Amino acid sequence: MFRVTSVLLVVTLTALAGSPAWSFWSWMRDAALTEFTDSDWAILKIEARRVLEDEPDGKRVDWRNPETGNSGSIRAVASLSFNRQPCRKVAFRQVTAKGTKGQGVYHLCRQNDATWKFVDEATIRAAGTGFLQDYTLLEYRPDDAGARAYIAPGALDKLATYEAIMIDQPEVLISPASKYRGAKPDHLKALADILRQAIVERFEAGGYTVTDQPGPGVVYMHWAVTDLYLTKKQRGSSSYTPADFVINTTAQAAISDIWRKIDIVELNVEAEFLDSASEALLAATIFERGARKNKATGQKQELVSWEDLDAAMRNFGERLRCHLDNARTSATARYDCASIVVEAPAKE
Repeated sequence: MFRVTSVLLVVTLTALAGSPAWSFWSWMRDAALTEFTDSDWAILKIEARRVLEDEPDGKRVDWRNPETGNSGSIRAVASLSFNRQPCRKVAFRQVTAKGTKGQGVYHLCRQNDATWKFVDEATIRAAGTGFLQDYTLLEYRPDDAGARAYIAPGALDKLATYEAIMIDQPEVLISPASKYRGAKPDHLKALADILRQAIVERFEAGGYTVTDQPGPGVVYMHWAVTDLYLTKKQRGSSSYTPADFVINTTAQAAISDIWRKIDIVELNVEAEFLDSASEALLAATIFERGARKNKATGQKQELVSWEDLDAAMRNFGERLRCHLDNARTSATARYDCASIVVEAPAKE
């Protein structure tokens, strides 16, 4: 759930008079709303705020205005993200005393000024890099460091049939907003090589076969480092490449060169897992690292160090392997994959 500490929270609505209020809520194309009075709008605003801020997904909040007999319900269907802003997919239902009914499901996203704004579903589906098939399927996993994930119905049971994994070379996509775009292609390829190796090592350590051929019993991992936001390093800094990565010296030199010359401010890791034979989507996930400075929200800049990225990829690979392991055990014996923490090698 989202908790907004600012006292300024407006749900795309500042005026509460009958027709003026309706104009602010015009994205809710609902005949019942045209019959609402000032006091109906006041209750609706309060309850919408409550759902957006405090209520978990799935919980329905009912309301009724004793003055007019008008009523309704509000339920957060899902939590997601759009342009690194928290969003809620919310279902509204209204019934007037005259029997007029209306309902709809809408996406509301929190802005930097703590207001919530309507964003149409087509915009959200087209958001970000477009690497994943459908971002609206993803739901927040508060038990997993804020990652968002989707698991297809029946996918967990099907995982037990897979004995091998095909791990694609990750794409590396620099954000259009990045202040620095001078990273050399060879450097980005070296980064992709090392990140892939971190995942490969975790699966091989668990006894899984890593293959480059699709077929029955093979999961295909299609993934990318996206929205890579870079700045040119302003001061000298020592670089670090984990010693136990089995990567050629050219790749190590390239990685060292990256961290000497640039800072990574933000990045996302996006991944889809498919049946390599049928190409059916089994699961998808995305997690974020780093943050840009934002004066409006008070967010401080959080750079992504090599140690941070190394640890994140090791944990990612170990948790993915954990889910495959769990599919082969009874429900009572399954491990809490989100609790796994793999430490990166100590900095020399």
